Amino acid sequence: MNITRKVFIKNSAPEIAGLSFGSPLTCSAQTGRSGKRGPSDNSKPKMTVVGLGFAGCAMLVHILRQPGLDRGIRYLAVKAEGWFDNHVGDLAINTDFLAGQDVPVMIDLAKAPESFFAGLDGPPENIYKFIINSRKAIIDNIKGSDIVIIPAGLGGTTGTFGSSAVARMARESGALTVAVVTTPFDFEGKRRIEPAKRGILALKTSADMTVVLPNSGIQQLFPSSISLMDLMKKPYEFCYYVVKAFSDIFLEDRLLAPDFSDIKRRFSNCGLVHFGMGRAGTGRAADAVRLAIRSPLLNGVKPDKSPWVICNITASADMTTLAEIQDAAGILERHCHKNTEIIWNTRIEDREDVTASLFVGDIGERASD
Repeated sequence: MNITRKVFIKNSAPEIAGLSFGSPLTCSAQTGRSGKRGPSDNSKPKMTVVGLGFAGCAMLVHILRQPGLDRGIRYLAVKAEGWFDNHVGDLAINTDFLAGQDVPVMIDLAKAPESFFAGLDGPPENIYKFIINSRKAIIDNIKGSDIVIIPAGLGGTTGTFGSSAVARMARESGALTVAVVTTPFDFEGKRRIEPAKRGILALKTSADMTVVLPNSGIQQLFPSSISLMDLMKKPYEFCYYVVKAFSDIFLEDRLLAPDFSDIKRRFSNCGLVHFGMGRAGTGRAADAVRLAIRSPLLNGVKPDKSPWVICNITASADMTTLAEIQDAAGILERHCHKNTEIIWNTRIEDREDVTASLFVGDIGERASD
């Protein structure tokens, strides 16, 4: 399926459409993407999203195109165009595929010192060393963050072998570090699946939380008649849903909200995390929670085996009654072990449905006390 992925990258690079990179800026609801910082609010945590590699940068573009995330989040794109030029040169991928939108900062690994890409033709694990060589630039752009989220695709090169390096930098800066990674579709074969497994193992000891979005689970959510091109873009959507859920939990004015210091203390170094999502058009939070529990994205992980669960409910004010929340809470509690720690967050926004985002700690993983 290597040819298929090349065709996908070639066709989607211009469409994914890129980002113009300049001086750091913070997007805000008041200013949009004008480059001006919104009002300072020291009571809210500071979040930075670092898109890593081709897939990570594509996820970043998708995130920026969606509503509801202009809320003081800083963005950073880290890519290795030199790697594309040397190994997928026939695709003629260049910085143009990231041109047109407002992302605050880009770090182009190909523009590092001359010795930076020495050994490029060696093993792909060298990308880890390449990112380490850009350590100062990366740290300078994430310092001061309370939360760093790292979207990346596993199975290729930059995301697979570089995400753990970026995660270590973020943790060393004192931020709660969350990697949000996709794993290959089954039809992509062992050539991509095996490196992805190695990438997850590295992240389990590098990031505080590694949220895994299996492309095979995403595929189950759509009919077999979906085009291959459309299917391969779906992981970008689900990465957005994960980032939005964390934004809802940490950054927004919300109900039933956990305290960030408690969250950080509880979920530092907690390992692998699974994500499920349910959406109920009828406006029932209970139905949304049921769908999230049964989501194929959870990859067979059940809440009753998990040490902890975070549930984020997003709905309009008229859909979020006390009875609805109590009903939804009861359903989730019945699917959890009596010792499972359940953390609830409810976010009120103008929408026509109810969404439940479920983060489930991996079986055998234990959060630090």
